[in-house]
Amino acid sequence: MKIRVSTFVPAATLVLLPSAAVAQEAPELTRWIDAVRDAEVDPAAAAAIRDVVLVRDAGEIRLDEGTLHLLPEVDGRRWAAYFSGSGSFRLTPPMEIEADQIERFWGTREIDRPFRSAVFVFTDETLAELTSGGLSAMPVPDDADNDLEEAARYVANGDGWLTREMLTALANDIDGYFYAHMAEDRGDPTIFAHDPLRHEEISVARRAEGRGRSREVVTSFQKAADLDTGGPPPEASDIVEISHMDIEVRVSGGLDYSGSATATIEPGSRGRWVAFGLHDELDVREVAWADGTPLTWYREDGSTGGLWVDLADRVDTGGRLRFAYDGDLLARPNDLWVTTEAFHYWYPLHEFGRFRTNRITYDLPEDFIVGSVGRQVSEEVTDDRRVSVWETEAVDRVSFNIGEFDTHEAEFPGAPPVVLHYSESAHREFRHLAQQAGVFLYTQGDMAQQVAFDILRSFSFYTQTFGLPVVDEFLATEIPYNHGEALPGVVLLSQSTFQYTDKSGYSIAFRGHEVAHQWWGIGVKPETLRDRWLSEGFSEYSGLWYAARSSGSLEMYTDQLAEKREAILERRGEAVPLGFGSRAATSEEPGDYQLMIYDKGAWVLHMLRGLLTDPSGDDSAFAELMQAYYAEHRGGTATTADFRRHAEIAAGRAYDMAGPMDLGWFFDQWVYGNEIPTYRWSWNAETAEDGTALVRMRIRQEDVPPDFRMVVPVLLDFGDAGQATVQVTVEGAETETLLPPLPMAPVDVVFNPNEAVLAETRREGWRN
Repeated sequence: MKIRVSTFVPAATLVLLPSAAVAQEAPELTRWIDAVRDAEVDPAAAAAIRDVVLVRDAGEIRLDEGTLHLLPEVDGRRWAAYFSGSGSFRLTPPMEIEADQIERFWGTREIDRPFRSAVFVFTDETLAELTSGGLSAMPVPDDADNDLEEAARYVANGDGWLTREMLTALANDIDGYFYAHMAEDRGDPTIFAHDPLRHEEISVARRAEGRGRSREVVTSFQKAADLDTGGPPPEASDIVEISHMDIEVRVSGGLDYSGSATATIEPGSRGRWVAFGLHDELDVREVAWADGTPLTWYREDGSTGGLWVDLADRVDTGGRLRFAYDGDLLARPNDLWVTTEAFHYWYPLHEFGRFRTNRITYDLPEDFIVGSVGRQVSEEVTDDRRVSVWETEAVDRVSFNIGEFDTHEAEFPGAPPVVLHYSESAHREFRHLAQQAGVFLYTQGDMAQQVAFDILRSFSFYTQTFGLPVVDEFLATEIPYNHGEALPGVVLLSQSTFQYTDKSGYSIAFRGHEVAHQWWGIGVKPETLRDRWLSEGFSEYSGLWYAARSSGSLEMYTDQLAEKREAILERRGEAVPLGFGSRAATSEEPGDYQLMIYDKGAWVLHMLRGLLTDPSGDDSAFAELMQAYYAEHRGGTATTADFRRHAEIAAGRAYDMAGPMDLGWFFDQWVYGNEIPTYRWSWNAETAEDGTALVRMRIRQEDVPPDFRMVVPVLLDFGDAGQATVQVTVEGAETETLLPPLPMAPVDVVFNPNEAVLAETRREGWRN
């Protein structure tokens, strides 16, 4: 149950906001924005270019012959140049998975693309490399204006928006930034970047399909110096460290939203200009130090990530930075649930400031209940207002949900107490509106109890299976959308899951998925964007596992796996490997993120569990793997390599080896590869002289490389005498194997039973 103490927090502590503020003049920042958006060359600063080579890690830019014009200085700095002539860009990726991706987009495993023009933006040694022969006045090429305008459209727009990475580097003069827009044809650029603020510093992008002039990363990886060591953690590139946020929220009876936030900035920021995310429906009223000293700030039109603040002379000393804002963030269509424009950007969020503590004060109409990340430490109702205070430990994001909710509280052995917020009146009105529209909604009764039951049972199951969660209280709150979201100690569940529980198990698995994030994604965070499957794939599989245990139905489990298999097979050889993480979605196939990271990620765990299960069905080695992995990384971060290390230890024990078993082949195929095998199989049984049966199997493997291998179970059905399972290792184009002698001939043989391996299987007749 949520803690409630009698501390009174008067509403007067919340700031009464003045009328909308106007951003103070920010010439230091807007000069950079204008310079990029309205780029032009300096005719007096030019040079003839011949045989100049720019090498940036794995990328090589050759300027064979042409002219170079610098762009005008900004604040006394040369920052960009325009090249017109003949040149080429070459890159050999250091990782096979990235070579595969380049081949997928461009047909070759290395990049070698010519260009006739290039625009360079830099804070590194590029200027010296390009101008070593001196500068003079030269005619401006006829295409210069068009080429510069085209390049600018990929990083800036007419409203003042400029890509955050480039603006951060330029405004703060971050050493080592390099960006190159190279084009043979204006609509088909190659865009190379070396960005020291990114965990994977090296990237090559192209024009995204169907998105106007926007970039889509084709390949990215860490610079050579970091590849072996992993380099510094992602947070090491933060411009600023925020250790604490005090957030205040006020909502009127008409759902007018206003708020303030005070961020504690630690000393030692890497630059003056810091970007915060704030939803574009919110108007900024104030940005100042807590002592009232106003700050220079700038708001990019139409950009949720574009509230820029100048820390001025407190870069080294830090301080408490205060924001005030209001706007149309909340609504209540048809007087049903309260909807929000933003679950995350309702306060100024510096996305790369990790693991901060928070104190949040909510001042709401008395009839409204809030569900928030954190622990409620006080609540007071007075003058038709409900004021509550919540505190969080170190979390990177916080969110909340409000409404006129019913509250259901429940307990279950092995799980923390659960508080459930839902709206029965909204459900009734929703059904009424649907009936008026001629739509019948299938619903069930006692849904609050059913949802709470699944939350508690899954929590208990995961605690027993994986280990203790990082939270000791839990809140589930209903949202009027068709998705779920998990935050520390909180799940936001779609209103549809409160309507009914389907017989196929999807509802149960959905609830289990969101609860599982308290272990996968919150208890253990993926360290990089490539490791996203350690959160979503693990939670998807955990939801399936719980649904099967809860219902006692293996068929429910295998049916959902089979459905995912069919969807994955449709994208066989085309979707990127799940090891790409966030890059699994492309502009042409945005659904590949769900398909790979969630669905194939769940399949990989399912197959690993099968690999660690002995013929008797004992899968304790898999459970021990998940427990050991979780225990080591609980409360921290992990990579796919960390999980592989634990899997190899578990496999070594399962197969009675003296040490870990090498599973590099498994991870290469299923995490870093995208091939799915087709198995054509047949069997034949003969009776030996001693009466035993000899079963021979032949498996033809297709659609995968010659060295693709997998351990596949075989089910032997002896009718009334029972069943047995053996394992067969399949490798190469054809595998023929003789099973161990059997006491009798089987009635039937089933290759790859119960969706054991992600594959397409076809039974054939035996041919001698």
